[in-house]
Amino acid sequence: MNFVFSLSKNGINKNICLSIDNDQFENPCYFLVPLIISGDEWDNEKQRPKNIYLKAHKEINRKLDSIKVNLTEYIKNIPAKKKLQKKRYLILLKRYVQRRRNTL
Repeated sequence: MNFVFSLSKNGINKNICLSIDNDQFENPCYFLVPLIISGDEWDNEKQRPKNIYLKAHKEINRKLDSIKVNLTEYIKNIPAKKKLQKKRYLILLKRYVQRRRNTL
């Protein structure tokens, strides 16, 4: 399972998007993360803000790391025996992201 953070295509200040690529599915799952950053302040290669020593960028980087860790734990807690269909899996992930969005 791969987590890829990227920026939306529109505007000067861009939303950060999360793409989860899972071996079970043909297509990755996309989610909007409730974080905004300027396009020239984002490092596409490292998938994080360029200067993580600035207070705002450090906070964004901390939240992105938290999202990765929490989603990984959440997905691991789904019982392995329970074979989830793609639609059900996406619904569970979207609910989790929505709950986390309210706490960010």
